[in-house]
Amino acid sequence: MKFTDTMEKTDWSAVEAALDWSVLDWSRFNLTDRRFRLVMYQAPNMRPPVIHEMMPDCERLIHSVAQKFSDQTSPHLQFEEMVGEGRLKLAEILDKGHEHIQPTRTNFFKFFKTSLQNHAKSRVQKYRFTEKRTGVKPPPRHERFAVPAPAPEEDDKQPPVHHKQVELSLDDTDLHLQVADTSDDAQEFNEVAEDYAALLSEPEQVVFKQLYQPNESARCHAWLDAHYLRMPGKFSVKIKHVHLAEGLEMSLELFEETVLRIKQKIAAYQAMTDVEQLEKARVSATIAQLKAVFGVQIPPTADDMLIRRLFTIAARDQHVKINQQVAEMLETVGAKVPRLHKDMISCYGVLYTAYDRRCQSCGLKKSCFVEASNLGLTKITLSPRLLGSRQQRSPVILPIMEGEETPGAASYDEAEILSYLDEYFTKFKRGDSIYYGHNTEDADRQVLLFCLGTQTTPLLVRFCSPSESLKKKLVAKGKSWFAPDNTPTSAITALLDQHAKDTLNG
Repeated sequence: MKFTDTMEKTDWSAVEAALDWSVLDWSRFNLTDRRFRLVMYQAPNMRPPVIHEMMPDCERLIHSVAQKFSDQTSPHLQFEEMVGEGRLKLAEILDKGHEHIQPTRTNFFKFFKTSLQNHAKSRVQKYRFTEKRTGVKPPPRHERFAVPAPAPEEDDKQPPVHHKQVELSLDDTDLHLQVADTSDDAQEFNEVAEDYAALLSEPEQVVFKQLYQPNESARCHAWLDAHYLRMPGKFSVKIKHVHLAEGLEMSLELFEETVLRIKQKIAAYQAMTDVEQLEKARVSATIAQLKAVFGVQIPPTADDMLIRRLFTIAARDQHVKINQQVAEMLETVGAKVPRLHKDMISCYGVLYTAYDRRCQSCGLKKSCFVEASNLGLTKITLSPRLLGSRQQRSPVILPIMEGEETPGAASYDEAEILSYLDEYFTKFKRGDSIYYGHNTEDADRQVLLFCLGTQTTPLLVRFCSPSESLKKKLVAKGKSWFAPDNTPTSAITALLDQHAKDTLNG
């Protein structure tokens, strides 16, 4: 039978009806493109990716890349480490939805292989091919893939240069190597802050800590100020000095004054040279030895004046402990070494008192005052119990040239009263007379308390406008009031104090 006969016998109407039914029935399934290709195709270049179908191939690809880029000499490039990194990369790709983004299995494996190789190359670059680890600087980027030069002739060949790979490992116990951890900046900053805090007093330490670590109250004040009159959008919170001061419940002026002192101390510490630091360390060691010798305690923030005065008094109180070595240490810190004269200790530069008659009649009064001022002893008064019987004031009588005036006042009472008035009251002149009054800035409004007049010998102190209770203790001479004759010096000073208090209370 011929082919034409077959064509003639075919019922084409039935075929067309069957085809129309197939198209109509296929539309009832309403399949998506991905679902359609999953049903119809099996070829990798047509079939969409399905992870449970591709998992064996993904594992083989992961092991292949790990085997290629692994290095057993590095703990970060071990084969197991590289396999784990590959599985992690596969999880990240699936989490980003590339199983549905890539149209076919072929495209998925191209993308996955490229990602694996890039990740492996990055780890190799990080842990192997770096200048820090190999000691060899890599070529510039534009020269890395340049065409190599032609091979030289046999005679022009140079011996190859071999670069030894330098590798440092903290796991090697034979290297005796210790590498500092420079990544922990917070720990390094805390160490520097502790060094600076040792230079400051306790209130300054509180303010210093508030500067680099604000408390919760300061942060709350700054957060509230940041929201005040804030416009829509982004905003920043700035912690200012006013917030830090409010966090410590301090006034802004006091806080800024403390901050200024902190800056000055830290700047002085940073400006110290190596020689000055060694000298300071030597003085600190000497102070520590003297503290153990005399059994005293000194705060680390004590100034030099306090240290000199403390060791001067301690040395006089415990003079039996003084030997040549202790005397040298006292001179190192600037303290006064006590000098023994028979059974007495020299009073020079230590026991100076402005209103004491023995100091006023001493020929070394001026130099003794300067010495005591350098030790800070003019600001305090030593207790008689501390001085004892062995430590008394012994005035020195210097030879006086003919025609030279005798220093000091004419008598014991006058010298002590003059010193007392100069110490506690303000001295100013009205005409030819000398007056004394309270310490005020404006002398024109000064209330007149005492008047010495123009007569210097004998000294007569006139009380200006005394109260009625004080007049009962004074003697009236004309219209003026004076202390009674033969009154002890202590009683006169008591009358002076009473007049000054009455004037202030009135």
